[in-house]
Amino acid sequence: MTVEDCLYALLLASVNQAANALAEHVAGSIPDFVDMMNAKISELGCTESHFANPSGLNNDDQVVTAFDMTKIAAAAYSSAKSWKVGPTTNNPDGASVRNEHRLVITEDTSSEYYCPEAVAGKTGYLLKAGNTLVTYGEKDGRRVVSVILKGSPRQYFIDGKSLLQFGLNRFQNVDIAENETRYVTGEDQVDVNGTSYAPSDLAIQTGKKITLPKDATFADAELSLGAVPDGAPEGTVGVLNYIYNERKIGSAYLMTKAGAEALAAAEAAGGAETTAAEETSEESTDAADPSADDESTEAETETMGEADVTTAAGDADNASNQAGSNDVKTGFPA
Repeated sequence: MTVEDCLYALLLASVNQAANALAEHVAGSIPDFVDMMNAKISELGCTESHFANPSGLNNDDQVVTAFDMTKIAAAAYSSAKSWKVGPTTNNPDGASVRNEHRLVITEDTSSEYYCPEAVAGKTGYLLKAGNTLVTYGEKDGRRVVSVILKGSPRQYFIDGKSLLQFGLNRFQNVDIAENETRYVTGEDQVDVNGTSYAPSDLAIQTGKKITLPKDATFADAELSLGAVPDGAPEGTVGVLNYIYNERKIGSAYLMTKAGAEALAAAEAAGGAETTAAEETSEESTDAADPSADDESTEAETETMGEADVTTAAGDADNASNQAGSNDVKTGFPA
């Protein structure tokens, strides 16, 4: 089988053997691939999960939380490609193969599983884990991931739909640069990590957002100034970190105006960021993200395209109650 065939088998039909084959192909052995998996989720900010095999089958050393799974899913869907089954001898025009995720495939508007916001996702089941469901959805330019663990048959689709729509309907993305005035306005010099700057010489990284409940305002978020992380773009003087209900909801670089303009130009051109350490950065977007290096929080922000995916702060209990199952564990970037 080709790698592509194995991916089809894995993602559409949940073939565990395909997961093992891909692991051996990529890393040379299953244990080495598992090490890669754990290194990657650590990089994504997962703090309460650990993998012991590539497929997710039961293992005493394997555990994952719903919140960590949202981070993994957000990273996966931020760069997901569209898979299309090509022509074969028996199907010269190609063939459509669907997985079992009813929220994604249901087209009957009268069905309880109809969820037009659902774009992609993955089902799972083990006796110990129960029914599990990851759902990625979009609405009005916002992207949300919902995760159900320890669900029950049929109900876990309803729970996944309720949670997804809760995240999409009850929260808003607010642009940081368009709303933040501290450090970048006024006549008095401002101190930024021990250095004095004129506000007119500073700017905030564009395109970064925080996620708030719809009845909250930008002023409701608490601001703290962080140090410049490793791998930050040239011209970065600090990081603006935002907290709401004791959860980190977003961040942006505070930069010199020249640095901010250079970063915006590089991002518009799709080029690499220039760091203070080297003229052409080899760092990935995740490594240079101001939220990625802040180990004092739960690293709750992941980037999906132009929208920041953050925890729907403080409302997890409300969403769980709406979902309707005491066994449902929820995590929902919004």
